[in-house]
Amino acid sequence: MEEERNRLSCRLATLAGIRTLPSIGAWILVRVDHPADVARKVNRRLAAGTARVPRHVPGALRLPVRDPRRNEELFRTLQDLLAPCADG
Repeated sequence: MEEERNRLSCRLATLAGIRTLPSIGAWILVRVDHPADVARKVNRRLAAGTARVPRHVPGALRLPVRDPRRNEELFRTLQDLLAPCADG
């Protein structure tokens, strides 16, 4: 699990708009703009409860570490959601 968490954390750190925070266990904590909006969009695309907003960490999003396939799906979803608009 630790190896997969490190791999996903490194991948997430490459995305504009995400700053990874020190994390342990089966979750990765990241800072994003508008975490409630990002969580809502991730949960609509993947599954309810996938992304959570921790109450005591302002500006943060809690993401699960799962198997490589599901982690890649989460990464690609965030990549798509956080990509700058082509029009703006």
